[in-house]
Amino acid sequence: MILLSEYKNKLPILIIGILLVLLVNSFSPLRLTNDTVDYFTQMEKLDKSLPTQLDKQRNNFPYGYVIFLFVLKKLGVLTYNTIVIIQFCYLLGVLYLSSRIFKGHVNIYLFAILFICSWLTMKFTLFPLSEMQYLFASLGALYFYQRFEDSRNLWAGLITFFFCLVAIFTRTVGIALIPALGLAFFFRNRKNIRHWRPGERTLAILICSSLLVLLVIIVFTSPYFGSLWQQFRSEPLSYICNTLGRHLTDWGEVFINFPMVKIIGYVSFNLGRLVYVAVGCVSLIIVFYTLFVRKVLNSLHIEIYFVLYVIGIFGSASFDSRFWFPVLPFLLFILMRSKIPEFVLYAYRAVYILTGLFALGYYTFLSFNKDVFASKHDAGIWRAEYETLFYGRSSIGDTTSMNDNAIYILRKYD
Repeated sequence: MILLSEYKNKLPILIIGILLVLLVNSFSPLRLTNDTVDYFTQMEKLDKSLPTQLDKQRNNFPYGYVIFLFVLKKLGVLTYNTIVIIQFCYLLGVLYLSSRIFKGHVNIYLFAILFICSWLTMKFTLFPLSEMQYLFASLGALYFYQRFEDSRNLWAGLITFFFCLVAIFTRTVGIALIPALGLAFFFRNRKNIRHWRPGERTLAILICSSLLVLLVIIVFTSPYFGSLWQQFRSEPLSYICNTLGRHLTDWGEVFINFPMVKIIGYVSFNLGRLVYVAVGCVSLIIVFYTLFVRKVLNSLHIEIYFVLYVIGIFGSASFDSRFWFPVLPFLLFILMRSKIPEFVLYAYRAVYILTGLFALGYYTFLSFNKDVFASKHDAGIWRAEYETLFYGRSSIGDTTSMNDNAIYILRKYD
């Protein structure tokens, strides 16, 4: 068993092997999702290069990831291969930042293997979506804030501010960084603030005021928060019960390391939902007990950010396990520091890694088998579009529902 202590020195070799196989998947066709199509459509509109007959878009996203695509296009390197390579670099950055944040508290190689073997990590390395960019930026903000607190280095403060901006403009939920860092700074320095020079106090007030104004503007102008409030106000009890159950299912998917949709057909939906919700409840209790009773993080700004993020996602009406990916490093760290019996942790880690290796094998199999890729990727909803790209026509009789934007994006950027 690779998780037993006598084999832990082989973990770096396994990590490198998995990373190389993951990188090989950059040679697959461009992996579409509905949000991927919207990101590319939004980028094309920003570039004013989208044909007018294709001006269809389900969602308008924050411009952080859109600008990332836009810059790649202006540099003449916007291809799927380039996107995956850069997101792979984001992944390496996440591993580095995690190793610095958790240094001395967990076996960082074991942490890395668990993080890489998450099906969410693999997905957001290989799919043109904003999650990996957001995770890198938010971890960067949290890490460099700690550097700023320890050294009062101006550059560390400026880098923290830069990463905060990137995170906020990549995902709206990044605004959780503002109160997290602000509150942490206040509580850690509340005894010293009275001794600051007038100029230092003025600068602190200006910075805090600017961040507060930015927070208010984002909250009151974002359609996300407006929609959230409308749904809660119309049926509060139903909203709470429904959203809690579905978010616990998503939480369960993170810890089981397998999406529930993949087991439907082998077990009934109700049974599958019950199992995932149960795992979600148990893991939620373990996480918060370990975090607040055992105080394993011992980092106020990360604790505040984590709690604000969890509250924000549990309160939202958007359901997808992808929303938990930005706190996956903290979830794994907390789990590794929990008081679960060792033999249970060994078994859990083994199953977790095996499911991750299975996911990697599945992604790789699809990457180099066009027919299977077209019919299986994203549950086959893009089959007509991929077959049109690969063979010039689709084997599906009715192609009226084909997404013209997707065809355009595949032909231009695949």
